[in-house]
Amino acid sequence: MAAIGVDGPPMTSVRLTVQARDADAAAALRGTWLKAVSPLVRQKGDSSTQPVWQPQLQGDRLVLNLGKSQIDMLFAALSPSVEKFRQRSWREQTSNHLKQMAIAMHNYHDVHGTFPPVGSRSPEGKLLLSWRVLILPFIEQNSLYEQFHLNEPWDSPHNRQLIEKMPECYRCPASNLLPAEGLSTYNVPMGAETIFPSDRALSFREIKDGTSSTILAMEVDDKHAAIWTKPEGYPLDLARPAEGLGGHFEGGFLAAMADCSVRFLSEKVKPEILRAMFTAPRGPESLGPVARL
Repeated sequence: MAAIGVDGPPMTSVRLTVQARDADAAAALRGTWLKAVSPLVRQKGDSSTQPVWQPQLQGDRLVLNLGKSQIDMLFAALSPSVEKFRQRSWREQTSNHLKQMAIAMHNYHDVHGTFPPVGSRSPEGKLLLSWRVLILPFIEQNSLYEQFHLNEPWDSPHNRQLIEKMPECYRCPASNLLPAEGLSTYNVPMGAETIFPSDRALSFREIKDGTSSTILAMEVDDKHAAIWTKPEGYPLDLARPAEGLGGHFEGGFLAAMADCSVRFLSEKVKPEILRAMFTAPRGPESLGPVARL
């Protein structure tokens, strides 16, 4: 059992009291503390032998008093570890988001016979709502899907009101964009040779390179984020296939493959390899129709 007492300004200090099972357990806990803290405070120029870093044994209790300078030093020493943990957590969340979207696209394919198009179209061929809106029923967001006027474009007076309701899975946790802005850094590659050409929807049989080596969706940087309801993919430049990708995690970017696996692709990957992963050469089969609502 532990208790923490805090003394406020002008002299901030923290008193930590830990109740151990007995005196021997308290002594063992003190040794563990000193072993853990010693390397940290040495890195920050202090000495772990100073009394301020040494908890006092009071029978079966361990008592530690830290002043403001020691608190600041401890936080500074722990910050790199905390940041590393946060980055790892954000990366795992991003991976889960992309996987969730990939599975939703597979489920969409099961129902409609193709992957979702970049955007739905009116009978006259006008783009209406994004692929993210189309897969809402497959990410347990059917109630939100039903709020859309499906026969109206994304920026109609009614549909614009739903932009701020962007599902959490469309937001990268490492992004600096505000959730209320409705901007998503998850997108699909749009281009004639990708799974998402701008004017049609593809099926599994048209992925000639294999699903495990073809990119289905990926993260882009904040600068290239898109309004989540707007019917557009990321316009891929095959001459510079890495442009605009990532920006949230050091060393590369995350991408969901067409087999629903998620991979972290290094920023050092050769352009020709990345270009091959974005393209899905098509055979003579007829392409699936664009979804019409």
